[in-house]
Amino acid sequence: MKRESGFTLTEMMVALVLLLALSMLVSYGAQRLRANANQSLCLTNLRNLSSGLYSHAADHNGSLMPRVAGSLVPWPPVIDAYLGGNGLSFNAHTITSRTWACPENKTLVNAFQRNGRAEAFNTGYPINRHLTKSSDGFTYGIPMAQVRQPAQKVYVIESCRLSDGAFGPATTMAYTPYGYSGWMKQVHPRGNHVLFCDGHVEPVAASHELCSKTVSVSGPWWLP
Repeated sequence: MKRESGFTLTEMMVALVLLLALSMLVSYGAQRLRANANQSLCLTNLRNLSSGLYSHAADHNGSLMPRVAGSLVPWPPVIDAYLGGNGLSFNAHTITSRTWACPENKTLVNAFQRNGRAEAFNTGYPINRHLTKSSDGFTYGIPMAQVRQPAQKVYVIESCRLSDGAFGPATTMAYTPYGYSGWMKQVHPRGNHVLFCDGHVEPVAASHELCSKTVSVSGPWWLP
């Protein structure tokens, strides 16, 4: 008996399943490529930020952070000028250099796209508070020379916004000695980037010692 041309229901179902599987693989691959590209760009951003911080330090007796009034005035607008930005021409809370924008931080990226500038509080790159001190209503950085083992000392960390955890996947990372018991989302698949005091940058996973909730374990990575 001659078989009629065309696909049977079973063959169509198998083809549909194969197409769906292929589509998922392509989508997953595209997501991985995008995530890796974002991580590479963010790594470059922090390396550029390192150059800006060290250039500022060279101009200000080795100070690891700009001198700012009080605890509510952010430091990034001062460093913005060392990154090709002009945030201070607007006000003391504004940044214009895209170096501050991790691609995963959609709030900051969208602000730059809309206005060409953004709020400095939303950078997602907080400085290690143990490298700063306060006096007479001002906050400023300690001298670079006071940091022991700079290759193993946190300078700047990458995090989601502390106020609302606005970006990053659900995995959390604890940076305990950073002046509070801070829980932050993991921003990239391989972990959040950390700029160390010797100028090198590397991704740090939640299993790293500096993320430990035990201060005796994490403290040496934070305390100068």
